[in-house]
Amino acid sequence: MLGSIIKYSTLILVTLMILGCVSESDDKSPNTLQNSTKAVKIADLQNFGNGVEYKNLRHSADTLSKTAQNDTNSGMCQSGSIDLNTLSFDANNCDDGYVVIDGSASAQIYPNDRGGFAQVLRDLSILDGYFSLLVKKDSQIKIDINSQNGATITTSFQTEINGDKLSVDNLTMIGMSNDNGGLFYLSTGEILIDEYYIQVDPAHDGSTTPFVLDSSGFKSGLMKLLDGAGHKIEIAVVSSDELALRVDENGDGVFSDDEIVTQIMQ
Repeated sequence: MLGSIIKYSTLILVTLMILGCVSESDDKSPNTLQNSTKAVKIADLQNFGNGVEYKNLRHSADTLSKTAQNDTNSGMCQSGSIDLNTLSFDANNCDDGYVVIDGSASAQIYPNDRGGFAQVLRDLSILDGYFSLLVKKDSQIKIDINSQNGATITTSFQTEINGDKLSVDNLTMIGMSNDNGGLFYLSTGEILIDEYYIQVDPAHDGSTTPFVLDSSGFKSGLMKLLDGAGHKIEIAVVSSDELALRVDENGDGVFSDDEIVTQIMQ
């Protein structure tokens, strides 16, 4: 089950990467997102993180994981505690030659494998040769696992990837897993990318078109969103390793050829 939760969380991140754009706006609290009237354009959604590629993000995550394992017992540049149900750390510019980490966070695992909760206690920055990531204080994620092998993940955060700003408020994803794969969908949430406001379409029941996965990749799925002008945005499964991003830029209710791009997930 834990592996499925990690997979679902990664897919949320990938989805947000697809929806990214260059940001030069001021910081906004995820609890006070304002509904912009600006319409989103595909051209503005393809440069998030200054065009950082998913494979580079994955490389950075792998490097960070190895660094965490290597530094667990070093105690040279970080402090914290770990016991059966809780973990905390406070890193002060930890630099192993590959990744530099500064900031603090804590996590709690609920008893009986019912999920967990994690929160950033001090602005957390991670820097390596591929990209920089900043997660603001009080960003958090909560995972509730039910007895039917399903989970609800709720997160609110402020982050910067390569200097580009992204805020999320009460983004809630519901997922189910089985031996062959699983499914997930977004039920609520607000996203602020630069000055562009995006929300999960409240008129659409995401459980009717969930993203379905198996060992080979995506099987089906459709996510419906709205931008600040009320224009439709959709993310749809094209094939096992390809998603389509559709943005109704002119608001005519139709996705024309120049309002659709695809992204191959490698």
